Amino acid sequence: NNRFGTLSYNDYLEVTHGYSDMSTEIAFDKENGLKPFYGYKKGSQYDNKYGFFVYDIANDKVKELSYKEVRQRSILDYNSITGDLLLSIEVYYNGGHTNPQEFAILNGDTVTKIEGKYKFGKFSKNGEFLLLISEENEAIIKDIKTLKTIFSTELKDGRYKIYADGDRDFLISNSYYQIDPFNCNQSTLTFTISDSNTVETKTLDCLNIIDVASKGDVTVLSVENIGLVIGEKIYKFPLSEFPEKISLNDDGSKLMASFSNGKIKIYTVDGLQPVLEMIHPDKDSHVFVNSDNFYFSNTNPEDYIVSTQDKKLVPIQTLEKDYFNP
Repeated sequence: NNRFGTLSYNDYLEVTHGYSDMSTEIAFDKENGLKPFYGYKKGSQYDNKYGFFVYDIANDKVKELSYKEVRQRSILDYNSITGDLLLSIEVYYNGGHTNPQEFAILNGDTVTKIEGKYKFGKFSKNGEFLLLISEENEAIIKDIKTLKTIFSTELKDGRYKIYADGDRDFLISNSYYQIDPFNCNQSTLTFTISDSNTVETKTLDCLNIIDVASKGDVTVLSVENIGLVIGEKIYKFPLSEFPEKISLNDDGSKLMASFSNGKIKIYTVDGLQPVLEMIHPDKDSHVFVNSDNFYFSNTNPEDYIVSTQDKKLVPIQTLEKDYFNP
């Protein structure tokens, strides 16, 4: 049942749950299906109750996080383990017009200001650490409990993307603003935090990471102009059908990838074998094809999939009539 089939997300949230989402800067978390937002709980006509909430798409529930009045209302990150919200007044974008911002952490009614101004910030998955990129392009890792800096390093000025990796580690991908014609002008910096809170870094030259997915000991990278990297194996993809968003299932055995041409595919992580392919021509139309060549569609499948018999193209309707594979 596509619960957003007739209503948009915002309309569904308001009609079904009585909440309005005013946040546009943060999307659903691909690992847990949670979307934090600033908005209001509908009351009487002039009595809406403003605050921070989180919507759980899997369980179709809204949780109230805080009604504390704060200056910072743009959500940069949320950790569901600790309940911490990382906030700023505005959102900084690479190449945008917003200046670096003052950040704050909100948990319940407790507001903790972070000294300085920053471009980006990200909690570790276990909620124990915070990675920041300052206005001076310095990467800073802080212990959340004390907000003491446990590590810092200068970065080349560029377009940054930051990721949490594993329970307590981070990645920063950087495409440099200053172009050197004799070098590749991009790199990824890894941060591995030990149990004693020491930080080891490694620079991966010429790798610009688009997305990261990790579960346990399994980590998958989507790397610009290359494709997917799983451990020491590299799987190349053409730019016409390139994996832009990736995620893993709970045990890390299956990978879901969203492609540049709109397709969504599921693979086994071991050997990257296809399991299922999904095509969504629009919000109401779907075509599903699995590795056994069974398909389901609520639209004309011949517009999107090809059928063959004895290496010759055959109309899908003919195969349906002869073999009926629903």
